[in-house]
Amino acid sequence: MELEQIVNPVKRFLGISLLAGALAMNPFFARNTQAQEKSDKTSKIESFFSIDLGIYETPLINKVENIPLKIRNVPKHPADDYVNDKNVAPIESDNIKLAYRMSWLNPKIGCRSSFLDENIMVKLGMGLDFYPAGIFFFDYTTKERNYVHYPGTEKRGTGEALTYYSIHPICLEPNIFSEIETNIAEKIKLGLGYKLSKVNIIAENGWDRYNQLERRKKYNLSGLVYGKPYISLIYGEKDDVQIALFFGLNNLIKKRFTNLGKQMNIDFNNKAWFVGFKIGI
Repeated sequence: MELEQIVNPVKRFLGISLLAGALAMNPFFARNTQAQEKSDKTSKIESFFSIDLGIYETPLINKVENIPLKIRNVPKHPADDYVNDKNVAPIESDNIKLAYRMSWLNPKIGCRSSFLDENIMVKLGMGLDFYPAGIFFFDYTTKERNYVHYPGTEKRGTGEALTYYSIHPICLEPNIFSEIETNIAEKIKLGLGYKLSKVNIIAENGWDRYNQLERRKKYNLSGLVYGKPYISLIYGEKDDVQIALFFGLNNLIKKRFTNLGKQMNIDFNNKAWFVGFKIGI
């Protein structure tokens, strides 16, 4: 079953590549046959660098239920020794919904080669999805519990302290990708791509003090492999700066759970998608 899940996306990508090849034969490419006859027939392999700038990505997971006490049970902060121990207890809610993700970077390097008098370009490479908001701003959903003046509630404010837990993907995701581009108008290209990304889901807990989250522990829950087909509209010359708008889908093709992750009920989002733009040379 897992083999079929990996092979089918590859088949779809090959089909898309054939479609792009058909687009290459449109009348736009025949407008200057004399120049084509004089062009160098040998394809040239070059290196390239680009950066994807993500704008919005829907959650990979809708909801996680049956979260173990091991994650929800957080003691008071070591600096809060004045707090009555009776106020401290596990976070009651054992389920959480995951938030969408915004503003990610994906620097990519690879090689490219042009065919049919540079009307078709094929790219292969690797990249690293980086979600800075998850590191610097803790941009994800939490469940919390006050243990100072309003124990058992999620009330925040001056002089309050809370425990928290969260479940989210880690902030770094390595990937490999292939792309094919074809000219559709002057300085405009249509790009079709497929990316394989490794995603790790973790749980973490800690304290919410002074309007800032302080991590206590983190737990690995699962390792996922996503196939991500996407389409791009690209503007610019090959040897100049290019700007593109892209849209794609997140398809889960493989999942592996730790013993802790197996204790939870994880509802994966089967309709996850993403959108952004990229700059490349």
